[in-house]
This record gives sequence, structure tokens and C-alpha cells, in this order.
Amino acid sequence: MSLFNLLNEKKKQGEKLVFEELTAGDLKKLFEDENKTDNMVAELFDCSAHKVINYRSKIEEKLDQVEELLQGKTKRAKEDNQVMKKTKFNKDNLNNIVNAITHFSFRCGPVEDMHASQKNLTNADMETLNKFMMNKLAYVFLLVVEERWIEFDILVKEMNSLYGSQWYEAIPDPGFMTKRLELVKEEINGKYLA
Repeated sequence: MSLFNLLNEKKKQGEKLVFEELTAGDLKKLFEDENKTDNMVAELFDCSAHKVINYRSKIEEKLDQVEELLQGKTKRAKEDNQVMKKTKFNKDNLNNIVNAITHFSFRCGPVEDMHASQKNLTNADMETLNKFMMNKLAYVFLLVVEERWIEFDILVKEMNSLYGSQWYEAIPDPGFMTKRLELVKEEINGKYLA
């Protein structure tokens, strides 16, 4: 059942619908996924279309601000990003970074699925692969943390020279983080709108 129909059923059963309790996710469902108009939503909540338009604009503006912050598009976002780099992207946090990236880019991918289905990978093989990747990533992130960009460039050029650069195209894939970031945006919006 669509969100609009669910809310309409609640209204028919005598429940008082409060428009301001809609989240950014609810608005996205109503307007983008279900193609409802401002007037349809206003009628459902017994309020004016003007109120719906203003509230939706306010949420969209906050979402845009959050997006700009995450993308580092504004001066403030760039400053905050540099503070984050200094506080999180350092040697003391190297193991955390490497563990997270190893899980993100390796453990939570096809190799883990092959291991789970017993496709020629033993527990010892997985341990070897995990340690190898973590140690290699530790070196790469150490170069980044210490801003050793010349050495980083030599590494990239050497790897491409030895093994070729005509491999698979790397496509950034945030995976489950897309949904998590949407939830974070809604949480941030809730704090700003409260």
C-alpha cells in the first residue's frame, strides 16, 4: 500500500493527521515516488497547499545544505572537511581506516560470498587475503595521511607499469552507505526543523 493510501485509511478511521510530522523521506515518497501534488497532500492533511509548499521548500533547502556540506561545496563545508581530515585522517586512526576500507572494499564483496559458498577458499585463505589487503591498504593510507603525494604517485605509476592500467574501470559504489546517508540527512533535518 502506498504511503498516501495508508495515510488516507488512517484519516478515514478518524485519526488526526499532522502534516509537520512528515519526514523528508515521507515527502520524497509522496511527491517523487507516488507523484502526489501539493493540493492532494494538502487535502489529505486538511491544510492549505501554501503550507505544503512552504514546508516542502524548507525541507528541500535543508537537504540541499546537508548535501553541500557532504560534498564540500561551500566555504564552511570546505573548512569543516579540513578539520575532519586533521582529526580523523591521521596515523592514530590508520588501523580504523584500513579495517573499514578492507571490509567495505573486500570482505563485504564477492570474495566473502565465494568463501561462504565454499568455492575453493578456506578460512586460512581468507585470513591470508585479509592480512595482505589490510597491510597494502595500510601503506596506501599512510601515504595519504602523511601527504606523501610523490611516493603515492610513484606507487600508482609503478603498479600501472608492472601490471598495466587497462583493467576494470573503477566505479565508486557507496553500496549500503547510500541508504545510511539518506537516514543521516533525515536525522540532521529533524534536528534543524525541530
